[in-house]
Amino acid sequence: MNLRLYCVVLLKKIIYEDMSIALATKKIRGKGFIKQDQSKLISLIYGVLRHYYSLDHRVNLYLKKRMRSKDKDVECILLSMTYQLLHTNTPQYATISENVEIARAMNKPWATGVINAIGRKILREAPLEENKLTDEAKYEHPEWMIKMIKTDWPNAWREILAQNNKAPPFTIRTIKKNIDHNQYKKILKKENVKFEQCISSPKGLIIKDKLRAEELPLYNEGGFIVQDEAAQFASELVSSRKRKNILDVCAAPGGKTCALIDSLPNSACLSALDINKNRLNLLKANLHRLKFSCKLYQIDATDDAIFFDQSFDLIVLDAPCSSSGVIRRHPDIKIKKNRDNLAITLKLQFKLLSNIWRFLSIGGELLYITCSIFKKENDQMIFKFLDTQKNAKVINFDNEWGFETKFGRQILPGINNSDGFFYSKLRKT
Repeated sequence: MNLRLYCVVLLKKIIYEDMSIALATKKIRGKGFIKQDQSKLISLIYGVLRHYYSLDHRVNLYLKKRMRSKDKDVECILLSMTYQLLHTNTPQYATISENVEIARAMNKPWATGVINAIGRKILREAPLEENKLTDEAKYEHPEWMIKMIKTDWPNAWREILAQNNKAPPFTIRTIKKNIDHNQYKKILKKENVKFEQCISSPKGLIIKDKLRAEELPLYNEGGFIVQDEAAQFASELVSSRKRKNILDVCAAPGGKTCALIDSLPNSACLSALDINKNRLNLLKANLHRLKFSCKLYQIDATDDAIFFDQSFDLIVLDAPCSSSGVIRRHPDIKIKKNRDNLAITLKLQFKLLSNIWRFLSIGGELLYITCSIFKKENDQMIFKFLDTQKNAKVINFDNEWGFETKFGRQILPGINNSDGFFYSKLRKT
């Protein structure tokens, strides 16, 4: 299939259907394109999604009315073409011509004139003045999200939005049970792989070369996992004390689980559960690659009867959330998330916290994690939980990464080039 045609097919599925950009990337890898074309296609899709709101604004300036539902593929052609004309160095008139041909290939010859006319108007006209743009088009985020970030972070909202629109680094965490961290750095140097040591995570490395994880040394031997620096703090927060019985809730796809196993003594017993079978299979694959093992359960953690006679001295809850701290990795979040599903997520977070708390031993600790920057999911969620659980006490962090909040520590996107995460630790009294 033609590269740009396949781009349009995937964009339609991501923007107007339920496909994630992660699944789209996986499909591209398995389509049979050469590596260079895979990279071009992935870059094009990410670019359109990062700039979706300004592209949509520009396209609809030239349309008399929005495309009908059955013609959303034509709208995706226009979005892709506009991105290429405004944000890449591809030959301009060749770009217009190729996108016209995509419409023909999709049996929509009526759209060829529209695509050609809009493409040429974009080339002729000057860039739009910023003061004439909507906030959505200016900041590349939906209005509801801009307002919420403004409210939560009045002194940092512009920087947060700007960071969300940047490409993230490729960050890994070495696995100490399989390779010494400094030894792995020597191996990378020997292989001429450019990298930087993470600022706050002692086992984190930022890979500077454009490589896939599978192309790095010791991938098959379990030398590392792909994990953002901010996500790596979870294992650091639980490694300081001996644990016997640990529960990892919402564990898949397994980066955190593997890092926990690597940080805990071999005598520790870790149980990992997730509701999603496909994601749990990814966790199994990660464990297999690292030669790790733990107890795995496909369970709904909101179920009152998940454990009858077990208790745990450490529970890690990586709660489902808005993912507002990892937008730069998943720009489709901006399109797919809304206030309604945020409200549903908030109810789920509270239900998960309340249910799994019952299985925490007296004196045990619960580490609550989100990859969110919304206070409703973070400090305000912990405040609500503490109000209903009088036997819960917040444990203060000694760490210096991020910054202190009332009930935990928050990292905002871009701090030390990491994603946005929230951590809170509670003890059962």
